[in-house]
Amino acid sequence: MNPPSSHPQPPAPPASPAQPPRFEEALGELQQIVGRLNQAELPLDEALALYDRGVRLAAHGRELLKRAEQRVAQSRGDGGGDESGA
Repeated sequence: MNPPSSHPQPPAPPASPAQPPRFEEALGELQQIVGRLNQAELPLDEALALYDRGVRLAAHGRELLKRAEQRVAQSRGDGGGDESGA
């Protein structure tokens, strides 16, 4: 049995490699992470872990948005190309 920690640990987010979070779930978790990082005095290791999770969630959200934009472009018949020129 582990001794009690002086800092309560948040419950681990459900991590299922077979099913990544939907956009809304990723956004909600990202908002929670930002709130925790802004309001709480966290130990450095916990803050870094939250930051890393936030970076991964943001990248996942960008990828989901990119796919959605491509689907919309294909539905409109303009080929789904990147209009930003990037």
